Amino acid sequence: SLRAVHAKLLTITKKETLLQTWAVRLQRERNRHRESVDATKLASQKIALAVTKTDHARRVRHLEYKRRDDAIAETEASLRAQRAELATVVEKIQQREADVGEREETVFDAGRAVAVAEQVMHKKMKDLGDADAALVSLR
Repeated sequence: SLRAVHAKLLTITKKETLLQTWAVRLQRERNRHRESVDATKLASQKIALAVTKTDHARRVRHLEYKRRDDAIAETEASLRAQRAELATVVEKIQQREADVGEREETVFDAGRAVAVAEQVMHKKMKDLGDADAALVSLR
């Protein structure tokens, strides 16, 4: 039974060698799996960071668009108010121009009336002078 013991020892040695080979393979597979999990986690973190950055950029763009829209609306409101003010000023200027035109026309009419009155006065003065001369010559 030395042979039997030797055969048994040989079988045990083969089985232990197989177990050690399997253990090494399992360890390698475990390491590969861990590396794969780590790589997956890292990729997930990078994706999450990219998504966060994209969301942040989207929010910043949205806020910028809103700020611009608000500024445009404010500018448009200011321009409408200025246009209304200008329309009021133009209307007042036109009223004043019309008033000045009426006054100029009145002054022109008054000037013509004064000129006519002066002519009438000159004629009356001449007539009075002629009448005085006639009276003096009659006396």
